[in-house]
Amino acid sequence: PNVQCEGIYSHFATADEGDPEYAKHQLEQFEEVLKIAGQMGFTFEHIHLSNSGSVLNLPESFFTLVRVGLLLYGAFPSDEVPKDLPIEPVMEFTAPVVNLRKVNAGTLVSYGGVWSAPHDTVIGVVQVGFADGFPRSWYEEGCISLKGERYKIAGRVCMDQFTVDFFNANVKAGDEVLLFGKNKRNSILMEEISESIGSTPYVLFTAIGGRTKYIFKGL
Repeated sequence: PNVQCEGIYSHFATADEGDPEYAKHQLEQFEEVLKIAGQMGFTFEHIHLSNSGSVLNLPESFFTLVRVGLLLYGAFPSDEVPKDLPIEPVMEFTAPVVNLRKVNAGTLVSYGGVWSAPHDTVIGVVQVGFADGFPRSWYEEGCISLKGERYKIAGRVCMDQFTVDFFNANVKAGDEVLLFGKNKRNSILMEEISESIGSTPYVLFTAIGGRTKYIFKGL
C-alpha cells in the first residue's frame, strides 16, 4: 500500500530478428508479470515493451507506449524485419573537402599503401575520420556522394581525415560531401554502410563523436 508505481517496462532481445518465437516468449512473460502485479493491486499509467524491431513485426506487443529509437532516424534495425513502414532518413553526416592533389597512375595513397591510383586522377582530402565516428573499416567498398555522384574512398580511413578518388569530378576545396543520409541530390543509407562492414546502424549512429558539429533543423 505504500508503493506507488508509475510505469512498468521491459525490452526485447530478438525483436529485430527473423524468428519471432523468443520475442513472443518474452511478451508472454511480460503479460504474466502484468497479471500478477494486477492481482497484487498494482496499476500502471505507462506500460511499454515494444522497440523499433517489434513495432515492425510484433504489433501485439503494443501497450500504452512504444519506444522507437532507430526508426526515428529513418533507418531499419535489420534486414529481417518488414520494411513496409514509409520512413525517411532525417539525419545527414557531411564533411568538407579541404585539399585536392593531382596524382599519377600507380601512386600509393594513405596508410599501408593498400590503394594505388588506377589512373591519373585527383585525390581529395575529406576532413573527418574514425575519431569522429566515420567507420575505419569502410575503405574497401566505401564511397561518398557529391553533387549527385558517388566517388570511392581511396585508401584507409585515418583518424582525422580520409582521401577520395575524385576522377573526372567537378570538385573544389570547401565543397561539402555527404557521408551518409539523404538530401535532394545525394543518398547513402546507413543500412548500406552497416551491411557492407558487418555492423549495425545502431553502432554507426552512436559512434559519431563529440568533435562533430550538430545542427538541428526545423526545431
